[in-house]
Amino acid sequence: MKKTAFLFAFIAFTAITLAQESIVNKSNLGLAYTNGFIPRISINVANDTTTGSFTDRALNILYSRRNYFKLNENNEFQVDEIRQSPAGTHVLVQQTRNGVKIRDAKGVVSFNLQGEISCVSLDGSSANFTINTAPTFLLMDAINAITSHFSPKSTQIAESKAELVIIQKDSAAQLAWQFYATPQGGTSYWCAVDAHTNQIIQCADASAYYNPPQGTGKVFNPDPGSYLGVDNLPDSADANYFPVDTAYSIETLQGLIQSADGKWRLQGEFAYVHDGFAPFLGLAEETEPIFHYTRDNDHFEEVNAYFHLDKQMRYIRSLGLIRTGMGIS
Repeated sequence: MKKTAFLFAFIAFTAITLAQESIVNKSNLGLAYTNGFIPRISINVANDTTTGSFTDRALNILYSRRNYFKLNENNEFQVDEIRQSPAGTHVLVQQTRNGVKIRDAKGVVSFNLQGEISCVSLDGSSANFTINTAPTFLLMDAINAITSHFSPKSTQIAESKAELVIIQKDSAAQLAWQFYATPQGGTSYWCAVDAHTNQIIQCADASAYYNPPQGTGKVFNPDPGSYLGVDNLPDSADANYFPVDTAYSIETLQGLIQSADGKWRLQGEFAYVHDGFAPFLGLAEETEPIFHYTRDNDHFEEVNAYFHLDKQMRYIRSLGLIRTGMGIS
């Protein structure tokens, strides 16, 4: 196979990767450390000496091993929720800065039935940033900016769900007010307004998150050997040769989220593809959510990986083992 992009899913006790850069050791597996991107997943955390409640232990392991998990030294953590599953106890955490939530910077510390830390999964960026967390403009200023944006239609604002957040992109960060806005007769929008300039950062159709569109992809389901009933098929340097070229299946890609630039990429509710290895050849992107490649195209592995991992994550969710919306914020 050619270089395979990382494809991640957010789940406390299940971690699957299609490629990995290094293995620390068999009992302490470190994944997804490339380029400061995440999620970072560690399984079977070794030499755990934390004591106290699950909450205390979860916070202790994160604060005491910042360097190992490549966490920003200036970020703090707060516990959002504690959940139980047949696998154990899962402490859901949120990264903050001066008490302000950092968007898309959540995590889970999981404990098995023996009370041992079995998995730590973190999303967010490890890049350092500086930010003034005291807003220059108030929430009402941000609401007025959005109201003017949708004028002359009247706009209903869900103020009860409004919050001040930090939106980080690598080493750059913005303080923002974010909330739902619903123009008269229209759909709801998820809006973010810069709390220092009062400029609109984002105003995206929220329905995409509640009813994510579907696309299609050409994949192996499950694999050419099983499909054809043939053992020991050669890889042949990813050549699209007979009979492998008869084993493709066109499958639905669920949960795809359209990018802000209008293009479609393999990013969705429970999984996304990240180009984590040099040489960086770029990721699949299309003007329509149709990803039909053959195996001699580098993008084929991305589609195959997205389809299968998203499918498994949906099955796990159906068992009640993952919080709704865990894959996105």
